[in-house]
Amino acid sequence: MKVMTSPLALLAFSGLLWIGSAFKPGVYWEVHPGLQYRGVSKEISADLEECKAACARDEPSMPCLAFNFMESSGTCQLVYEGRKRLVPTDGFEAFVK
Repeated sequence: MKVMTSPLALLAFSGLLWIGSAFKPGVYWEVHPGLQYRGVSKEISADLEECKAACARDEPSMPCLAFNFMESSGTCQLVYEGRKRLVPTDGFEAFVK
């Protein structure tokens, strides 16, 4: 059985692959129970989703790869690349990209 594909179908499929590769998923994992990141670069008031979004807004000069979050106070601490060091927690949960 011979399968024939049209150039238009191939073009459409390659376009979908290109579009899919342009998206960077903003997945953060809670890690290191009992520890949080030291070397906080920025602290904001936010819920967890807003904290994830703030960290996802990468700037090439200072990418955010991790953050601390305290649900009871709504405090989000962004940790930029090169400043990650784990220390015992004082109520924060650590998340990493």
